[in-house]
Amino acid sequence: MAPQSRIYLTRHSQAEHNVADDYSIPDAPLTPLGKQQSARLPSLTHDLQSRAEVILSSALKRTLQSTKIGYAPAIERLGGLSKVVLLPQLQECNDFPCDTGSAKEVIERDPELQGFDFSPLTPDWTSKQGFYAADEASLNKRAQWVRQYLRSRPELDIVVMAHGDILRRITGQAYPWKNAEVRLFQFDPASVDTEACPLVHVQDIATGGAAVEPTSGDIAAEKGVFAPGAGPNANSALCSRSHAPASHEQMPCQDFTLLPVRAYVVLIVRSLSPAIPISNSGSLQNWAASAAPTTSAANPSKDADLKRIEDRVRHRQSMLMEQTNELQELEKRLQAAEARKKELESRGGFV
Repeated sequence: MAPQSRIYLTRHSQAEHNVADDYSIPDAPLTPLGKQQSARLPSLTHDLQSRAEVILSSALKRTLQSTKIGYAPAIERLGGLSKVVLLPQLQECNDFPCDTGSAKEVIERDPELQGFDFSPLTPDWTSKQGFYAADEASLNKRAQWVRQYLRSRPELDIVVMAHGDILRRITGQAYPWKNAEVRLFQFDPASVDTEACPLVHVQDIATGGAAVEPTSGDIAAEKGVFAPGAGPNANSALCSRSHAPASHEQMPCQDFTLLPVRAYVVLIVRSLSPAIPISNSGSLQNWAASAAPTTSAANPSKDADLKRIEDRVRHRQSMLMEQTNELQELEKRLQAAEARKKELESRGGFV
């Protein structure tokens, strides 16, 4: 057991059900943007890629894809995809099709996922019954099992790839996870030996996605569908616990699962990085040139400095463009939700 382990919890990248607000998509895979988000993680987590001693992953398609792409350098260093430990216990909370994994004999034939060791997948892992049931008691028990399993691992640096709703359960925090977000947790030394063995948030590491994409539980709450995985009762239970000592950062308890679409728009606006200062001409290129030291043939290192600044500007431009696209997508959802509300009101229905 390594109670001082550094546990890097990661949410999968954007998947089809996140974009479509549709939890009926079976074992929802990543979108093209989701794959791009995953592809950013290696450059954003260079130190972690070189230090991770084991990678644990949920066995749903979107988490396997996110693991394969997002932690590719670490996987190669550790000996390949077969070394990734698949934990069916990390599957998402609800019993919707998007949160139900594929049968072992089906997923192991997926050409994109060749190389993973699917032997941990038992026939009941897709049942959503018993240990995997989508009810309050079972979900809390499963989250506790995961924490105890993490506590039992001997490694000091552990990567975990999972889903937004189950990560809320595991951490006891009603936190709005972004896509491809990595956050560092450790066990509370004062309670690591208890049955609950709670985790404490230490640091935000990186995020490959700019937006807070809704989980299936969030989508269900938006539509007024009961979802034990992330409904108001679930978050009330999570918020009632206070394991973290005051010296560590703790998210305030808020019912993020009931956030309306408009709130997601606000969250993404708040998540945008500060604007890059620009010159009087309004040119990013001119800003890069003005911010860099004057170059000369006698000092080639200054040319390298300018190139690094230009590279950062191009990277920021790319990030801002994606953030703008994601904001536009969220605004479309808001418009659709408001149109639906007006339609229901015109029919005398409830909203």
